[in-house]
Amino acid sequence: MSIKKIKFVFKNILLLNSFKNENNLILVPHEIKSTNLKTSIKNFKLLNLLNSCYLIPNKFKKGTTFSDVPSINYPVKIKTFEYQLINFFLKKRFLYKNYFLINNNFLMNNLNNKQVYLTEIESKIIKLLFAKGHILKKTISLDVLNHHPGVESKSLESHLYRLRKKMLNLGGKQIISDGEKSIKIK
Repeated sequence: MSIKKIKFVFKNILLLNSFKNENNLILVPHEIKSTNLKTSIKNFKLLNLLNSCYLIPNKFKKGTTFSDVPSINYPVKIKTFEYQLINFFLKKRFLYKNYFLINNNFLMNNLNNKQVYLTEIESKIIKLLFAKGHILKKTISLDVLNHHPGVESKSLESHLYRLRKKMLNLGGKQIISDGEKSIKIK
C-alpha cells in the first residue's frame, strides 16, 4: 500500500512459466529452509525467468549466499525497496529461443553473443512477436505505429525489412515470416 510507483498483481507461483517476459517479484517466506530455497532457485533458473527478482529474508545474507540470483533482502525500508525494484526492472529482458532483448534497444543472439541496436518501433514489434509469436499486421499498425485503421502505409513493411536485416546480421536465419495479413516468428 505504501508503494506508489509499482503496481503488484499476485499470481500463483506454479504459473510462473507463463510470465517469462513479465516482471516477476518472487517472495521467499521467512520460514523456508536453506536447502528448499536452493532447490527452488535452481528450478526457477531452468525456466529462464530473466525478469525475476527474489525478495529473500535477511537471515540468508550470512552464510549461504545467493549472489548469483537477483535479489533484495528483507526487512527493508519501503523507499529503498521501491528504488531497488525499479532499478532492477529498468533492465528488463525479453526472451525468445536464443534471442533476447536487453534494455529495450539491443537484440542479442546468445549462441554467438552478437548484438544489434533496434529502434524504438523495431523494439516494440519484436516484443509483440516474442510475447505472442504470431500477430496481425493491423494490430502492429494500430498499437505500435499508431496508424488509424483506414490509413494505407508502407512504413510497417519498411520497419519489418530493417528488422529482418538486423536479425540476419545476428547470424541466425531470417526468423520473421511475412504473410499477407500477419507476421510470425519461427
